[in-house]
Amino acid sequence: MYSFTLDPTHDTPDVLKEYAQMHHVGPGWQFLTGKPDEMEVLRRKLGFVDLDPALDKDKESHIGNVRYGNERRQLWGACPGMSKPEFIVESLSWVEWPK
Repeated sequence: MYSFTLDPTHDTPDVLKEYAQMHHVGPGWQFLTGKPDEMEVLRRKLGFVDLDPALDKDKESHIGNVRYGNERRQLWGACPGMSKPEFIVESLSWVEWPK
């Protein structure tokens, strides 16, 4: 699982490491940061954009999303990251995962 920052000027590797430790994040979950322009390209390529440029520009309106999928079959979905864990697990069950 990967989480990437929308604020790479603040979210340095040390800040993200502290965040992961504070929330007792286990193995297999990576927190990503980088140059602001590179993180913006990543955000756009993953489709985390609002079609309204004014809303998209306002970082306070951005919400965390869980994006999941089966790359081989090109089946993708998403749900709000602040959903109840049971809903996130249910959402993940809607994708046909490779065996």
